[in-house]
This record gives sequence, C-alpha cells and structure tokens, in this order.
Amino acid sequence: KAVQARVAAGDAAPVEEQKADVEVQRSESNVRLLEGELAAEIASFNLLLGLPPETPTTVAEPEVPWEPPGTFAALRDRAMTNQPSILAQEKVAQAADLAVGVARLERRPAIALGPTFGVEEGAGYVGAGVSLRLPIWNRNRGNIAAAEAGRDEEAARVDVERLRVSRLLADAYGRYRSARTQQDLYEHGLLQEATDLLESARKSYEGGESGLLDFLDARRTSLAVREGYNRASLSAALAAIQLRRAVGEPAGGQ
Repeated sequence: KAVQARVAAGDAAPVEEQKADVEVQRSESNVRLLEGELAAEIASFNLLLGLPPETPTTVAEPEVPWEPPGTFAALRDRAMTNQPSILAQEKVAQAADLAVGVARLERRPAIALGPTFGVEEGAGYVGAGVSLRLPIWNRNRGNIAAAEAGRDEEAARVDVERLRVSRLLADAYGRYRSARTQQDLYEHGLLQEATDLLESARKSYEGGESGLLDFLDARRTSLAVREGYNRASLSAALAAIQLRRAVGEPAGGQ
C-alpha cells in the first residue's frame, strides 16, 4: 500500500509497484515452502513423543517446564535414580546376588524332621524322626563360584549402563544449553533490533528518504531473523524433551 500511494502521488516510478508485486509473490512462495517444512517438523516432533506423524498438534503451554531444573550433577543423580534401564539392570544384579546366597545355603547340612512308622513285637507304632544330610564330599563350590561370577558380571553391567546413561545425558545437556543460548540471543536483542530496523526502513521509504529496495532488504532481514528465532525455539524444545528423557522423567507432562 505504501508503494501504491507513492506511485499514485508521483513520488515513485511505476516500476517500483511492479517490484513490490514480485516481492509479494516471492514471499507467498516462501510461506508455502515454510508451511511444508513446518508440517515435516511437526511430524518429527510427534514421532519423538511416540505419536503418529499425522497427529494434529495444538500449541499450548506445557504442564511442567521444558527444562529439567538443576545443574548437570543434579540431573545425573536423578538419572541414576529414575532411568528405567538402570533400574532394570539393578534388579537383575540383585537377583544374581540372591542366587549367590542360595548357592551358599545349599552347602550347609540339611536337617529334615518327619514321622516314622513301624512294627515292633507285633505291634505297630508311630513316631518322629530326624534325618541329617552332611555335604562332606560335595561342598557346592562349583555352583557357588558360578553364582558369584554371574553376580560380578551383572554388577559390571550396572556400571556400564550407568556410564551409557551419563554419556547420553551429557550429550543431551550440551545440545540443550547450546539451543537455549541461541534462543536467548534472539530474545534479548536480535528480535527487537530486526523490528526496529524494519520500522525505520518503512518510515524512511514513506518519507521519500530511501528507495523500495532498501525497504525490501530490511523486510527480508526482519523475516530471516524471525524464522531463525522460530527454528531456535523448536530446537530448544526438542533438546529439552531429549534431556528429560535422558534423566528418565516425563517430557512436558506427558
């Protein structure tokens, strides 16, 4: 409209209106392209949440903050307590430790108490008897050694799983902090600067102090900054979900 007003007033050549029309068509084409990319990102986001790709997505505030609170050390401690893979491996290790105790019990004397029946001098009788089995030759050493080896192996697997989760958490934490830093750069400077630039270019063009190309360049810059911010926000949200999953906590209240 500003271009049409300047052309109608004779302050700009008709070719500027044609340039503006071309720019509008190019912008509409970019919008359709971005809509396609947005649909692809939403599908990826749904898959990350364990939903079908075509699930409709409604933007809403999460029930819990995206970012798990606490330092990396605190997050690691929570991961060691909450991560299902670690808890499962710890249960297996506990079962292996119990198996060692069972194997050791089997080498102890076995005492059995039970009834006895018999006939003595033509008369039957009922009594109680005690039997004692002494493992003199078989001390169950083989089974005990095998159980202890299994216990040590499962304990080592717990340590391996904890290390794997720690590495996964460190990677997720680094990615999240990087994404948040980029998002903060937009929120605390770039977005406002781009808005101010576009407003200054608009006023300058409407006042006849600059040409259409200057205004269009400022508009492209503002749109590029906004697009960059949206991508940074998406990256931060995805990274936060991955971080929460690494900790073993629900993502966004899900």
